[in-house]
Amino acid sequence: MITEFQIQFDKLADKVLAVANTDASSLSEIEIWRTRHFAKIAKMFDSFLAILGGPKDYVTLCALIRMIYDNWYSFLWIYEKSEGENVQLRYYLYVLDSIKQRKRTMLGMHDEKVEDPRLQSIYDNTLADCNRAKQHYEDSIKSLSLYKDYRDNINTAKKSNDSWRYKDITAAEMEFYSWSGLYEEISTKETRAFLNYMSQYVHGLYASTLTVVPTEEDLLYVLGEAQRLIMSINLYLDDNPLR
Repeated sequence: MITEFQIQFDKLADKVLAVANTDASSLSEIEIWRTRHFAKIAKMFDSFLAILGGPKDYVTLCALIRMIYDNWYSFLWIYEKSEGENVQLRYYLYVLDSIKQRKRTMLGMHDEKVEDPRLQSIYDNTLADCNRAKQHYEDSIKSLSLYKDYRDNINTAKKSNDSWRYKDITAAEMEFYSWSGLYEEISTKETRAFLNYMSQYVHGLYASTLTVVPTEEDLLYVLGEAQRLIMSINLYLDDNPLR
């Protein structure tokens, strides 16, 4: 099965590498993100393969697969499960969420004056970059025709921690999917059960201590799911190649 997975990984790596050195000047920002997103996914699969062939750290293998699923489903929700300007809107809110989290982290880490002037400079520059980026994406949202018609709903979404996971921007009352709710919309019952199991390893819950030295059956279990996932991604990219 490792050989079969290696074949699928090589296919994914070839798809990503094929566009690595192409001119991206004609692509939209969201198309550039799409390419980088799959490059990140390919890199995580590469790490999965390296651990599988080396230390066979079962906890890390399980956590990696859960991470890849989160990245894959984020992409699907933004890029494939949305229509029209909702693609751009979800993407802009997705980026704003990251900027907000980064700014909150910096403010939490450095709530007082930093004594080292070099660290203070990094801190100040990071906050300035966050503020500039925030303004850019807020302006991008305001340029959408959706904003003119659904300004209040979009502003409500911007304030939510689940902003880009909104259900319907045209609804009378805004609702948002949790991560588990998003999985309900996208995945099968079997995959949801697997992901719930994998979350034990991500969050360090008790089950993650039960398989420190994996058996061959343990490895085949997580490898089988990894293969199913990478095949799904390859099939998608066959029909929707990167540019």
